[in-house]
Amino acid sequence: MSEWISAPSFEEDVRQSFGVPKIRSEFVSQVYGDLMQRAGAKSRKPRPFLGLRPAWTVALAILSLMIISTLVIGPQRVYAAVRQLFGYIPGVGIVDQSSPIRMLAEPVSVTRDGITVSVNQAVLNATETRLDFGVSGVPLSAYPKEEAVSGCIEREYLRLPDGTEISLNAPIPANVDKATFVLPCIFNTLPGTSPTDWELPLHFVAPPPDLTILPVIDVTPQATPTGSNPGPNGETPTATTVATTQAAVLVDKIIETEDGYMLLGSVRPDIPEGSWLQVTGAATILDADGKKVSYSFPNDVQPLDDSSLAQGGFGWAMQIKGTGVKFPLTIHFSGVIISQVDPQASAEITIDVG
Repeated sequence: MSEWISAPSFEEDVRQSFGVPKIRSEFVSQVYGDLMQRAGAKSRKPRPFLGLRPAWTVALAILSLMIISTLVIGPQRVYAAVRQLFGYIPGVGIVDQSSPIRMLAEPVSVTRDGITVSVNQAVLNATETRLDFGVSGVPLSAYPKEEAVSGCIEREYLRLPDGTEISLNAPIPANVDKATFVLPCIFNTLPGTSPTDWELPLHFVAPPPDLTILPVIDVTPQATPTGSNPGPNGETPTATTVATTQAAVLVDKIIETEDGYMLLGSVRPDIPEGSWLQVTGAATILDADGKKVSYSFPNDVQPLDDSSLAQGGFGWAMQIKGTGVKFPLTIHFSGVIISQVDPQASAEITIDVG
């Protein structure tokens, strides 16, 4: 109902019998407007799954297909393969070793009014700078109490000796071994509630000889028919992809850590144009005995950024411990294929009412 209808005459007689004062027309219009606004808000249908049109939602209900893709990997013991240019530094992540690496000489911190800003570590090469900084001791009173109020949004940056200002992830010239970390204000704090214009001097040096840099091994998976047995365990990284007709799980890189492995890979759909792969639930890893292997998501390694992934494909990164695990491992993903309903499709039902 979108129009307001006045009360019937008998309701008016009831009002007069009880001596109810006449309602102002302005008040009635205001109440009506509020009710219509609330009713409209409640009547809005929830957004379809994944923002798809209703036809897609119907297709999900009647045309969805379950897919399970697996990947088998063998243990990595000896790196006989040619080492790639990338390495993994624990606590930092994957770095490019094609150019010299430099690091922060030592952590730097400054404390003002009980608030501490610190630069904990930095790793530099010819293509990027990775800097880790933190802020502690900020009182809650320094932050807005209402969502409509915005605090500081100025971004931190690095200032080189010649006065050049660059972003934190921009490369620093190889002949520059000093810079100043500048924090104009603490993010989202209100003016006058905390110190501003923080500056911390940084000094960069060559990494120590004992710096741990683990090799990042590129893997080229070989597809095998479902049900076939993987090859024998070798001394070099091995990966076998068992793909369904809808998707494949790939391992692109493997890092052997002190107590296990890091696996970086992707799920790549092989589905008709206009369809979408939706993975449901978490991945499961099984060892050679069919036992579940627990895994975690590494904090310092992100899934590979691959622009070729489309139609619901995605990158993933997992970390497992090797103790007590019997290789090879199998990684399972499950999901559904969402397809647009065939416009020529039809359905009919016969009802026998006796």
